[in-house]
Amino acid sequence: MSVVPELLSHDVVHLQQQRQLWRNDFSVLDGQGREIGRVVGTDTGAGRFFLGNRNFVLVDASQQVLAHLHDPFNWGRDTFSITLPDGQPLAHLRKEFSMFRKRISLALGDGTPLEVTGSFWDRDFEISDTAGNLMARADRKRRTLSEAFLGQDRYQINLTPGLAPGPRLAILAAIIAVDLIRDKEDNAAASSSSSN
Repeated sequence: MSVVPELLSHDVVHLQQQRQLWRNDFSVLDGQGREIGRVVGTDTGAGRFFLGNRNFVLVDASQQVLAHLHDPFNWGRDTFSITLPDGQPLAHLRKEFSMFRKRISLALGDGTPLEVTGSFWDRDFEISDTAGNLMARADRKRRTLSEAFLGQDRYQINLTPGLAPGPRLAILAAIIAVDLIRDKEDNAAASSSSSN
């Protein structure tokens, strides 16, 4: 990345989820509420229904693709692979089995492990390196009545000032993937409870 996209130059960004019947898209907003990027699902509804895979792209305000998020169909342990547009690995997430709490493992594309701590199913969590240095914090924001009715979630991401563009992009995409994993679990729980 020779020229750093504006989306990666902000230490505070907001994600506004835009749910539709077969899609989960996001607007990435700066501190003034101006759209500086989007996360867009690239699958057709039929493809998702039959294959179960989900694919997204993170684009900046000029529609330049910054990252691909791929959620392959699997049983039990959700995973997300995050790559640069040229296919180079950027990050990998996996939902881990745990007896008493939900846990996600996160590693950068070079294999560097990061810690995800907090209540990430409520979208209040932190990402740190293994030495405990905070890299990002995600906080769920209160929804208005209309946002709740439309299924729109909004949260604020605080990235550590001075964080390099590569890890910044990986962490931003990983936070989006955590939300998509949580949303998939919520939908599965809702459909299983409605069938009982």
